[in-house]
Amino acid sequence: MMTNLNPCSPNRRTFLAATAAMSAVAMFGRRAAALADDAVPAGKPNSVINGVHIGCITYSYRDDRINSAEDTLKALLADGLSEVELMDGPIRSFAGIGGGRGPGGGGPRGGQGRQGNPPQGNRPPELVQPKLTDEQLAEQRPKQLARCAELRKMYNDAGVNIHIHKLGFGRTDDEIDFNFQVAKALDVGRTPYTLTFFEQINSPQGPWLKMLQRAYYSDDNLDTVIADAKAAMKSIAGQ
Repeated sequence: MMTNLNPCSPNRRTFLAATAAMSAVAMFGRRAAALADDAVPAGKPNSVINGVHIGCITYSYRDDRINSAEDTLKALLADGLSEVELMDGPIRSFAGIGGGRGPGGGGPRGGQGRQGNPPQGNRPPELVQPKLTDEQLAEQRPKQLARCAELRKMYNDAGVNIHIHKLGFGRTDDEIDFNFQVAKALDVGRTPYTLTFFEQINSPQGPWLKMLQRAYYSDDNLDTVIADAKAAMKSIAGQ
């Protein structure tokens, strides 16, 4: 994740170093898995480099030994990361929120089943529960939100900032509203949702990859490169 990329114009070396670091983050999960049973480094992590926030999405930690909020935090500390985009798995398991695909997170694209009443699938025991009524779901909300606040405090006390959560929006107004309540409890800055993520980020012809290619392989002005990518992303999102 990158924030504060252009409060003061970055030079090409800083930009390329930051994007290279983000690419390397994809490999951190393997190292963290190897260190999952070891002691984490002393002190709080700091992965902010020249104002650029370097972190990872916890989807990178897909391992049988990293399947809870506590295990995920330990992996982040082992990798020296102070910034994170938290998938739904650690949030759901810690707060007792049903739904999703289990600890690793990554529910179906475009939303998930009812939070609290999803298909059971391959999910941990603490998330397997009988079908609940709307009244029962409403009764659980305050406790779940309190646990989300505890999760945020646990991460912040360890020196890790949760910038984004990836809890699925759901399909009803109540579930969408609860999603934003979770975001508030976690004190995250953003709750991302777009139907054009592939076109903007993952597509080989998308603006994100084109921006990196221009930054690496051309002499174009870096501010222009970033501005062009932003404009292209906005155009795709507005279609």
